[in-house]
Amino acid sequence: MRLGKVGQKLNLTVLGMYGLDGVTGHVTVFERTKTGFSFRAESDHPDYPGVIGFNFVVEENVAYLDVVGISAAQPPGGLGQDNYEIVARSLWYAFARNVEGQIL
Repeated sequence: MRLGKVGQKLNLTVLGMYGLDGVTGHVTVFERTKTGFSFRAESDHPDYPGVIGFNFVVEENVAYLDVVGISAAQPPGGLGQDNYEIVARSLWYAFARNVEGQIL
């Protein structure tokens, strides 16, 4: 899948891990910048209602991914907020490592 323009709807799937089932849901691109993008979670997405922003920063030949999300949804699978944040950090770390070679 290729990130397109503002207004584009994407169907995203996160494969199951940590004993949780995989989750699928739609997001809409609502902002694109030179260094990032933001999504709005749609009603079938586990983080609805919510938004998430991704910003790529390169400093001294090291790429960083800054992810900021806000959601009123309860964490999936009964994880609790602290455990959900641990899972989310590991997922976004893996994502950042996958794209690091593309932006350096």
